[in-house]
Amino acid sequence: MAAITIFASCESPAKKVEDAKDNLAVAQDNLEKAKEDSIAAHKQARAEYESMIEENERQLMNYKLKIAKEKTADAKKDEERLEKLEKMNADMKASVNGYEVATLESWNIFKTEFFKQRDDFNNEINELGKSLAK
Repeated sequence: MAAITIFASCESPAKKVEDAKDNLAVAQDNLEKAKEDSIAAHKQARAEYESMIEENERQLMNYKLKIAKEKTADAKKDEERLEKLEKMNADMKASVNGYEVATLESWNIFKTEFFKQRDDFNNEINELGKSLAK
């Protein structure tokens, strides 16, 4: 029995090393897959954000034409609001174009800030739309 225990204990460290190598290979594969998934998710999100910004630009152009055509009493105020919205949209575009993938934490912070900018923009453009509908 002692001989079997000695033989088993000699084999155990080699088996542990082999298992550890296998586990390391699996972990490295999982890490590589996670990196690829993260990059793909970032590219998809970036495309969605760019699409939002392009839609904002179309809305701004439509409002700009409407303001120019109608020349209401509030035209100057509406033009100022429009300029503010154009700057907000340009800032969002600069944020998206300037962001480089770093860490998950920085990506989450970026998304939070971007969505705040988007929400602020949407609130402002809705107010402009109400003003122009009068």
